[in-house]
Amino acid sequence: MGVIDTSDVPNASETGTSVAAQYVKLISQYAPDNAIFLNTAPTGGQGVQWSYFAFSNRKIRGRDPNTIKRWYEIEMKKISSSDQLQCLLDDPDATNQ
Repeated sequence: MGVIDTSDVPNASETGTSVAAQYVKLISQYAPDNAIFLNTAPTGGQGVQWSYFAFSNRKIRGRDPNTIKRWYEIEMKKISSSDQLQCLLDDPDATNQ
Protein backbone atom coordinates (compact mmCIF):
# COMPACT_ATOMS: atom_id res chain seq x y z
CA MET A 1 0.00 0.00 0.00
CA GLY A 2 1.16 3.52 -0.72
CA VAL A 3 -0.11 6.93 0.28
CA ILE A 4 0.00 9.83 -2.17
CA ASP A 5 -0.38 13.10 -0.27
CA THR A 6 -2.41 15.72 -2.15
CA SER A 7 -3.07 17.90 0.88
CA ASP A 8 -1.61 21.06 -0.66
CA VAL A 9 -4.78 21.55 -2.69
CA PRO A 10 -6.02 25.11 -2.07
CA ASN A 11 -9.51 24.79 -0.62
CA ALA A 12 -10.85 28.06 -1.95
CA SER A 13 -9.40 27.77 -5.43
CA GLU A 14 -11.06 26.02 -8.34
CA THR A 15 -7.64 25.91 -9.98
CA GLY A 16 -6.27 23.96 -7.01
CA THR A 17 -8.79 21.15 -7.31
CA SER A 18 -8.30 21.04 -11.10
CA VAL A 19 -4.54 20.68 -10.69
CA ALA A 20 -4.99 18.00 -8.02
CA ALA A 21 -7.40 16.08 -10.26
CA GLN A 22 -4.91 16.11 -13.15
CA TYR A 23 -2.10 14.98 -10.83
CA VAL A 24 -4.19 12.19 -9.29
CA LYS A 25 -5.34 11.00 -12.73
CA LEU A 26 -1.72 10.80 -13.93
CA ILE A 27 -0.28 9.10 -10.84
CA SER A 28 -3.21 6.64 -10.53
CA GLN A 29 -2.13 4.95 -13.75
CA TYR A 30 1.11 3.81 -12.08
CA ALA A 31 0.00 3.39 -8.46
CA PRO A 32 -1.07 -0.01 -7.07
CA ASP A 33 -4.78 -0.64 -6.53
CA ASN A 34 -4.42 -0.30 -2.77
CA ALA A 35 -2.73 3.12 -2.96
CA ILE A 36 -4.58 5.89 -1.16
CA PHE A 37 -4.75 9.50 -2.32
CA LEU A 38 -4.88 11.40 0.98
CA ASN A 39 -5.90 15.02 1.50
CA THR A 40 -6.50 17.32 4.43
CA ALA A 41 -9.11 20.04 4.76
CA PRO A 42 -9.84 22.49 7.58
CA THR A 43 -12.82 21.59 9.72
CA GLY A 44 -15.42 24.31 10.31
CA GLY A 45 -15.68 26.04 13.65
CA GLN A 46 -13.11 27.97 15.65
CA GLY A 47 -9.39 27.43 15.41
CA VAL A 48 -7.64 25.32 12.86
CA GLN A 49 -8.46 21.65 13.04
CA TRP A 50 -7.79 19.29 10.21
CA SER A 51 -9.88 16.47 8.87
CA TYR A 52 -8.82 13.91 6.30
CA PHE A 53 -10.35 12.47 3.21
CA ALA A 54 -8.95 9.92 0.84
CA PHE A 55 -9.81 7.91 -2.20
CA SER A 56 -8.38 4.49 -2.97
CA ASN A 57 -6.88 3.91 -6.36
CA ARG A 58 -9.60 1.32 -6.96
CA LYS A 59 -12.09 4.22 -6.97
CA ILE A 60 -9.80 6.71 -8.76
CA ARG A 61 -8.32 4.65 -11.61
CA GLY A 62 -10.15 5.20 -14.86
CA ARG A 63 -12.04 8.30 -13.67
CA ASP A 64 -11.76 11.51 -15.64
CA PRO A 65 -10.24 14.63 -14.00
CA ASN A 66 -13.61 16.40 -13.81
CA THR A 67 -15.04 13.56 -11.72
CA ILE A 68 -12.02 13.56 -9.41
CA LYS A 69 -12.24 17.36 -9.07
CA ARG A 70 -15.93 17.09 -8.16
CA TRP A 71 -15.15 14.46 -5.51
CA TYR A 72 -12.50 16.71 -3.96
CA GLU A 73 -14.89 19.66 -3.88
CA ILE A 74 -17.69 17.57 -2.32
CA GLU A 75 -15.38 16.33 0.44
CA MET A 76 -13.90 19.78 1.17
CA LYS A 77 -17.37 21.29 1.41
CA LYS A 78 -18.61 18.47 3.64
CA ILE A 79 -15.65 18.83 6.00
CA SER A 80 -15.74 22.63 6.18
CA SER A 81 -19.46 22.62 7.02
CA SER A 82 -18.96 20.47 10.12
CA ASP A 83 -17.41 21.20 13.51
CA GLN A 84 -16.60 17.50 13.89
CA LEU A 85 -13.26 16.04 12.89
CA GLN A 86 -13.67 13.52 10.12
CA CYS A 87 -11.63 10.83 8.41
CA LEU A 88 -13.30 9.75 5.18
CA LEU A 89 -12.20 6.99 2.80
CA ASP A 90 -14.05 6.41 -0.46
CA ASP A 91 -16.96 8.37 0.97
CA PRO A 92 -20.11 7.37 -0.93
CA ASP A 93 -21.41 10.95 -0.62
CA ALA A 94 -18.70 11.84 -3.13
CA THR A 95 -18.02 8.66 -5.09
CA ASN A 96 -21.68 8.00 -5.88
CA GLN A 97 -22.03 11.40 -7.58
